[in-house]
Amino acid sequence: MMTLKKEVAMAQYQSIANDIRNQIIRGDYQQGDQLPIQTELATQYATSRVTIQKALDLLQIEGVIYGKKGVGTFVTEQFSLYDNAVQDYMGLTKHYAQLGTIESKLISFEVRFPR
Repeated sequence: MMTLKKEVAMAQYQSIANDIRNQIIRGDYQQGDQLPIQTELATQYATSRVTIQKALDLLQIEGVIYGKKGVGTFVTEQFSLYDNAVQDYMGLTKHYAQLGTIESKLISFEVRFPR
């Protein structure tokens, strides 16, 4: 019996958004820093300005960046390294694995019936 693997291709704007997010996490862009203008980003990623706009829109929805009309796009002041991308599912254990072992303790056990 043959099994088929379904591969999900990531759209170019998602890939660009991931790259910009990773640059922010690495510290290439600090909180409050202004990102390059869309035409510069389009040249850097060899794509259209529309694709860059979609990537920036995704990051703005996630709360990673914000835009000021006529001024530019900036890294959000309250951006946290523990924030996840909208499409990523990371369980708590995987997300905080670098902090050590996560364990659960049963504090009490009781059965409660509805009234």
